[in-house]
Amino acid sequence: TYKMIKPDDLLRSNKGIIIVGSSGSGKSTLLHYLTSKILQENERFPIYFELKSIHIYDFQNVKNFEEVIFTEGVITPLRLKGKERENLIEILNYKLQTGNITFLLDGLDEISETTISDIPILDMFDEFMRYSINRNNRVIITTRPYAWKSRRARYPVKEIEILPFSMKQIKRFVDYYYPGNPDSHKF
Repeated sequence: TYKMIKPDDLLRSNKGIIIVGSSGSGKSTLLHYLTSKILQENERFPIYFELKSIHIYDFQNVKNFEEVIFTEGVITPLRLKGKERENLIEILNYKLQTGNITFLLDGLDEISETTISDIPILDMFDEFMRYSINRNNRVIITTRPYAWKSRRARYPVKEIEILPFSMKQIKRFVDYYYPGNPDSHKF
């Protein structure tokens, strides 16, 4: 049975959440929305990270998965070096240990053992999930259904499926975002 929930309800859970949906269903857009909402609420530190951006060299000198997320998802984009870099890593580790981070990870299906050579990336990810959830950090992950089936039993998470829009929802969406557009009736 399906129960409809509002996106904001996903931010009320302290456990992990897996958002499953087909390509183009709005998973990434939902994560962007949730990231914005977390910033507005200012309760936790949000880290949005596209898992497809992971490369083998990201794992060559790290101890764990969260170090890759901190480095590639926060520090590198900010171009921090030296003392600023060290200070931010210290702050992020403190927030991680005290359960004050919401990880928004886009595209679990983009990671595979075969693309990461001999580094046990999925094992590192599993350990990251267990550690983060046990510390009461929120972890919200998107994936396509085929990638989730083989990993389903590994994490204590709530599974959410994004269903396709109904015709009524499509009409409401088009009317809201494209009011007065003469071509809107074609949808």
